[in-house]
Amino acid sequence: MNEFFRYMRVKNFKHAYHGVKYAILHEHNMKIHLIAAALALVLALIGDVTKLELLFLLLAIGLVFITELINTAVEKLVDFVSPEYHEMAKNIKDMSAGAVLLASGFSLVTGILVFFDPLDRLLTSMRTAGELYTIQSIWIFISLLVVIYLFLRIRMTLDNLRYRPNFIVMVAFAIGAYTSLMTARTSVFLLTFLLAGMFAALMYAKMEKSLLSIVIGAILGILLATLMALLLLYL
Repeated sequence: MNEFFRYMRVKNFKHAYHGVKYAILHEHNMKIHLIAAALALVLALIGDVTKLELLFLLLAIGLVFITELINTAVEKLVDFVSPEYHEMAKNIKDMSAGAVLLASGFSLVTGILVFFDPLDRLLTSMRTAGELYTIQSIWIFISLLVVIYLFLRIRMTLDNLRYRPNFIVMVAFAIGAYTSLMTARTSVFLLTFLLAGMFAALMYAKMEKSLLSIVIGAILGILLATLMALLLLYL
C-alpha cells in the first residue's frame, strides 16, 4: 500500500511537471515571466537585498507564475468546452487574464520598492559621470547604434533571422540606459526604462518580431550604452 501511494505521488508530480513544461513551451507570456524573474533574481543577487525583501520578491514571482498557469488552464478549458465565440466564454477569459494583470502589477510595485534603494545608491556613486557627456558623444552614440545594427542586419542570413535584434527596442533601451547613466538619477532611470519596456511590449503585442529578437535588442542596447559610458570615463 505504501508503495502504491509513493507511486501515485511520483505520478502526480510528473503530471504537474508536464503541465508547467507545457505552459512554458507553448505560452509566450510564460517565457516573458521567466526572463523577468531571472532578471529580478540576478539584480537581487548583485543588489544585496535583505531576507525580507527577497521573500517579498519571491512571493511576487510565485504569484505571477501561479496566476499565469491558472489563466492558461482556464483558457484551454474554455476553448475546449466552447470552441465557438460566446460572450460568457469571453468574460471568463477576461477575468482570468485580469488575475494575471493584478499579479503582474503587484510584482512590478514590489520590484520597484525592493530595488529602489540599491539602485539609488548605485546611481549616487555615478553623479559625476554626467559631466563627461557632451552633444558630440550623444551623436557618436547614436551613430554607433545605427552602424552596429546595419552590420548585424547584413551579416545575419534568413536562417538566423529570429536572432536579429529589434532596432526600435535596441534604440529605446540604449537611450534609456544612456539617459540614466548621464543623469544618474533613480527617478529618470525608472521612467526611461518604463518607456523602453512599453516600446518592447508594443512590438511584442504586434508580433512583428519574436520574443528572442526583442530580448536580444534590449540587452544589446543596454550593453552599448554601458560600453559608451565606460569609454567616456576611462579614455
